[in-house]
This record gives sequence, structure tokens and C-alpha cells, in this order.
Amino acid sequence: MTIYNSGFLEKNMSHSKEKRRKIDTENRRFNKEWTDKYAHIQNAEGKPMCLVCLVICSVNKEYNVRRHFKTSHANFDSEYSPGSEARQIKIKTLSQNYQRSCVHFTRTCTLQQKATTASLRIAWILTKNKRPFTDAETVKECIQAAVEEVVTDENVKEQVITSIKSIPLSDTTTARRVDALATDVFDTLLDQLRKADFISLAVDESTDNSDVAQLCMFVRFYDGHGFKEDILGLIPLEGHTTGEILFQKIVDFFRENGLDLECINLLVTDGAPSMAGKIKGLSARLSALAPKMKSLHCLIHQSVLCAQLSAEHADLLLLNNVRWLSQGNALMRVCELRKEIITFLRECKQRKAETFLTNMLDDKFVSEISRLLHFPTLSGFIKSSQCGKVTKVMSDFLDNLKHNFAQRFYDFGIPKELLHVVRNPFTSTPNTSPKTAAFLELHGIDEGPLQLEMIEIQASGEFKDVLQEKGCTELWTKHIVPEMFPNMKKLAICVLTMFGSTYTCESAFSHMNAIKTENRMSLTNEHLHHCLRIAVTPYEPNFSHLAQSMKCHFSH
Repeated sequence: MTIYNSGFLEKNMSHSKEKRRKIDTENRRFNKEWTDKYAHIQNAEGKPMCLVCLVICSVNKEYNVRRHFKTSHANFDSEYSPGSEARQIKIKTLSQNYQRSCVHFTRTCTLQQKATTASLRIAWILTKNKRPFTDAETVKECIQAAVEEVVTDENVKEQVITSIKSIPLSDTTTARRVDALATDVFDTLLDQLRKADFISLAVDESTDNSDVAQLCMFVRFYDGHGFKEDILGLIPLEGHTTGEILFQKIVDFFRENGLDLECINLLVTDGAPSMAGKIKGLSARLSALAPKMKSLHCLIHQSVLCAQLSAEHADLLLLNNVRWLSQGNALMRVCELRKEIITFLRECKQRKAETFLTNMLDDKFVSEISRLLHFPTLSGFIKSSQCGKVTKVMSDFLDNLKHNFAQRFYDFGIPKELLHVVRNPFTSTPNTSPKTAAFLELHGIDEGPLQLEMIEIQASGEFKDVLQEKGCTELWTKHIVPEMFPNMKKLAICVLTMFGSTYTCESAFSHMNAIKTENRMSLTNEHLHHCLRIAVTPYEPNFSHLAQSMKCHFSH
């Protein structure tokens, strides 16, 4: 009984499986005879479509086609008898009408895509030049005016102006275009960053024109052909800007965009406590997640620091601290115009002028406020004055400055001999120190093969000529191939990827303030980020691909 029941169930299950056949696996095809018999043709998707009502049958099956024809168009056979000439003419006319409608629809879609592409290009150019979204409509008016004056053929003029008017360029549309363009170039950047072995990160913080703190991040990496620098993100900071907050913002940004923190080989900051603090600073916190990362105090900000440490008298610091060379220039001009300043102070009737005059007439005082900031100026002043010697104030300051810079370069920790190897492998020796060996091991570079590869490079006259004519970057990126010199190539890419300063961030802040002006205070942080990305990115989007992927509408 059990055997019988099992067989019965198995038989029923086999029948049920046979009934559940899939139509796609039956390879059903459209039969051309159905056109004359049932007024159906095959559409672009390969399915039968009725020429009379344009209804599409889901399956290439004669039963379905016949049922639709008989139920929906029962009078068709009586009006046009099967096989008659009138029936053939009618079906041919219906088919031609359908083909014409398809051509018109395709032409309309093409015109819409072209109008959208033009809209994207105009939005790109305006944002590159940091112009408001509302300027797009002005651009349309300018183009129309130019066409009306330049084009003489009235038919051509009307056609061109009609096409220009169809371009959607309202402020809201332009804002959407900017978002799409910025997202496209950002996706391109992310795709290349995920393939990079090393990423150098420059980070700086400033406030925009509405006093909102903005954290700017730039990346430098090797994309397989050359070194690229681009803005990674502009992150608004609410409230305090502590090292913990900066750290969390960057970590969240990397995780949300699928980037690996362990690829960071160098972090460059402005040296502020929240950035460079040894315990709670950003660099200290990131080091725990990125063991290969070194930290560097921006060289430009170091020059600013030098100026601040060298000039104690605030009255000489006339310009903004961000302009890193202005303080030195101001001090130089004071030295050059000392006689004129003394004359001015003598003629001035204010009481403060007497104190300043006394100081300016004191050679010792002037030599100490100029102490070693500009050696030629100080040297010339000492020779021409009665002071004639370097004072203790000068020597103490130099000792403090030396100690200060030693502390700031401590975290950098990249052996000088490796920097010399990358800069000029032909004047370097293959011997390495324990510090160098530790650095190579940390970055997965085999020390033994590295020495052999360097010897082989030094034996090549061709590589030496390339270095002299085109420089080290051209040598390592275009001529030293990883198949033959994998360790030397990796070392060079690691070193050349590194930033030397936060100049790109400083420059980006200038662009940011040019974008978010007093007339654009309502600009959102997201739009500010997108506008800034387009303004500074070296990438260009695929306009045609973007237009095809968007819903295209004519301007009304």
C-alpha cells in the first residue's frame, strides 16, 4: 500500500511539473501568416501586435492572436475579406502608419535628449565659472539674441531658435543638472580610488561666508597613468570642531563611500591641535585605523608659524594670517622703509608715536624684532648698525625654532634615503638602514629585490636620459613598468602620491567663498558641495550617457 501511494504521488507530481512549463523555454516565434489572417505584426520586442488597436499579445501563440482578433475586431473579415486586394491594402496602410509613428517618436526622443544634453553642458560651464543657477535663463536669452543677429536664413533661424527655446534651463532644473553632474564625476573618482594602492589625504577646515564650518578633504593618488588630485568631500561641521568630531566625520565618509582607510599613506593638516594633537587629534585617531599612515604639518602653514614666532609686535602684522607670505613681506618693507617711518613718527603728534620712535631708533631693538626671519636683511642691518653681533635673544629663538620643527616632522618618519631614491635613483646607494627596512616592510615592499631592481635601473642609460629630460614623475609613471620593477615602482608611487601641503584645500576655500557669496546665502550645504566639486575637479562627465539616463522634457 505504501509503495502504491508513493508511486501515485510521484506520478501526480510528475504531471504537475509538466504543467508548470515556462513559455520562454518553448522557443515560440511569430508566424508571418498572422499578418494577413489576423492583422498582427511583430513589434520591436518580438511579440505580436494588433495593427488595428495596437494591443500587444504577451505570447507568440496563434490561439491568443486569433482570440483577440475575433473578439475585438469581428467586423474586419466582413469589411475586408481574407485574401482580397482591399484587405492587403488596408493592412499595408495600417503598417505604414505604425512605422511613421515610431519614427516620429524616435525623432522626438532624440530631440529631447539633445535638449537635455545642452542643458547639462550649460549647467557644467556655469558651475565651472561659479555662476548662480539663475544665470542659465540669461544664457538662453543671449544665445537667442546672437542667433537672431547672425543667422540670415529665416527658415534656419526659426528652426534654431525653436531648438534653443526647447532647452530646459530654469533655476530648479539647473540645480538638478548640477547634482547629476557632480554625482557622475564623484562616482568616477570613487571607482578609481577603490583601485588605488596609496591615497594621500589633505585636510583643512574653514568657514564659509555664512559662518558655517566646512571640512575640506583632497586626495592625491595614482590612477595607473598619472597622479590625480581632486576634492574628496566638503563636510559641514555643526557645533564644535574637535579632533573626535573631525575623526568621526571622515570615518563615516569613507565607510559610506566604500573607501579603505588603510590605503592612506599620508595625512597633511594645518597643524592645529584638533588636527595634529598627539592624543586626541585627528592624526592620532586615524593612525589607529590606518597603520601605514604618516602625518605631516603643511609646509605652507609652517612658514606662517615661522612668521608668527619671529614677529612679536602685532603692529607689524598688517595682513591676514592665511596669506602665508604677507607677514614676511610686511617685515621686509618695514626694514626697507625704516628712514621714512622714523620721519613720519617724528612729525606725528600722538603720544604713541614717541614710543614707536624710540624703538625704531634703537638698533638693538630693531635687530631683535627682525631676528633671523630674513637672513639677508638681518645680516645687512648688523653690518650697518652699531650692534654688530648676534644677541642671546636671536640664538635662543633659533634653538626653540629648531626644536619646534623637529617635533613637527617627528610623525612624518619617512627615511630621507628613500626620498632621494625616488627623486634620483642614479645618485643613491642600494644600502638601507633599519628605519628604511621597517618602512619598506610596513608597505609590503621586499627589500632584497628592491636593491637588485635599483641596481638594474642604475645600469640603464635610457632611464637616466628620461630622468634628465622629463623628470622623476615621468620616469616612474611612463617608463618604469611594474612587471620588471614591482618593488621600485611601488616605492615611487607611495612617495610621489604624498601631498606636501594643504594648498589644494586653501585654494578650494577661495572657490567656496566665490560660490557662496552674500547673494547666495540660501545655498544648501549639499549644493555648495556639488558646485565646489564641479569647480575644481579634473574630471568631465559623460553628457550623452547622463542625458539618456534622465527623463527628458522640453522646456515650456
